[in-house]
Amino acid sequence: MGSCCVRTLFGQVAGYYHERFKSLRTATEARAYLASRGFDSDELIERFQIGFADRTLGLRLPDKNRKEGQALRTRLTQLGLWRQSGHEHFNGCIVVPLLDGRGQTVSLYGRRINPAGIKHLYQPGPHRGLFNPECFRDSQEIILCEAVLDALTFYAHGITNVTCLFGTEGFTDELWEMLKQAQRVKLAYDADEAGERAALRDAERMRAHGIEVYRVKFPWGLDANEYGNVTLHPDAAARLQQAVNSAQWLGEAKTLVNGHAASPPAPPGEVGAGPACLTTGIGWVPEPFVPAPLAEVEAQNSCRAPAPPSSSLAASVSGSQESAAKKENACALPLSA
Repeated sequence: MGSCCVRTLFGQVAGYYHERFKSLRTATEARAYLASRGFDSDELIERFQIGFADRTLGLRLPDKNRKEGQALRTRLTQLGLWRQSGHEHFNGCIVVPLLDGRGQTVSLYGRRINPAGIKHLYQPGPHRGLFNPECFRDSQEIILCEAVLDALTFYAHGITNVTCLFGTEGFTDELWEMLKQAQRVKLAYDADEAGERAALRDAERMRAHGIEVYRVKFPWGLDANEYGNVTLHPDAAARLQQAVNSAQWLGEAKTLVNGHAASPPAPPGEVGAGPACLTTGIGWVPEPFVPAPLAEVEAQNSCRAPAPPSSSLAASVSGSQESAAKKENACALPLSA
C-alpha cells in the first residue's frame, strides 16, 4: 500500500474520530475525562484534532458483504485500526493523531478513558509519527516528555516547544532525527525509577551528539500531567514553568569526533549493558569512542561501569510520489454521511 494511501486512510479515520468527539451527544464522557486531566479547551482539542473512538466507525463503512466494504476493512486491519474480530482497535479511547514531518497523519495514539485494562494504545508494529512536530521548526530548545498527555500538559499552559516519546522504551529513530537539530533538550520524564534510568541513558547519548541536556524535576512519583494539572493545582501554569526554568543541568554537550553523531538512545539489555561486557570487552566504549582492550576492561572492572549501548538509525523508506498520487483517490475511505 502506497504511503500516500496510508496517510489518506489515517487522516480520514482521525478526522472521523475528531468529529465524533465534537458531538455533544456521544462525547460527554470523553470530554469529562479530558477535563479531569486539565484539557478543557476547545482550542487545544481543535489544534491537535483530538478525537474519540465511540464504536461507530463500522457503521460508516460499506457493508462487509460488499467487495468495497471488505477491501476497506482489510486495509484498516493492515494499518492496525481494525481488528480481525470486526471491532475498532481504539474502541473507548481518546485518540490523538501522530504526524510525519509534513504534517500528515501516519498513526494514532489512544488513551482509554476507562481505568480498567491497558491505558495506552497504539497500532501493532513499530511506532510511527511525532507529536507536535512543529516544535522542531520553531525552537532550538525542546522539552521531551514520556507520553502524549504529558506533552499536552505543557502545551496547554503555553509551553509549546514540547514533544514526547512513546514511553521510556519508545524512543524512535524518527524522533531522534528531529531532535538532532536541537541545541538543548529538557527531559521531562516521570519522577520514578524508569524515568530516571531513561533520563540518564538518553542524556548521555544526546550529549555525545552535541546537545546540551537538562532534567526537569518533579516530586517523586509524579509525572508532568499530575504536577501541572490545573484541576488539581490552580497555580499549575506557574509551577510547571518554574520546573522548566529550574531544570537540572546534566552536563555540557560533547564535541563530536570526526563529525560522527551518536546513535539514538537504545533500550537496556543490548550488547554493552550489564556485566557481560566487562567480561568480554565487547560494547564498552570509553573516550574517544574506540573499544578498550580486554585487559584494560578487566583492570577497571571494579571501579568503572559500562556506558549505555548504541544502536543504529533505521533508514526511512519512501515510495514513488508519482505512483502514490495515482493511488490516492482509490484509497479514500468512503464514510457515509
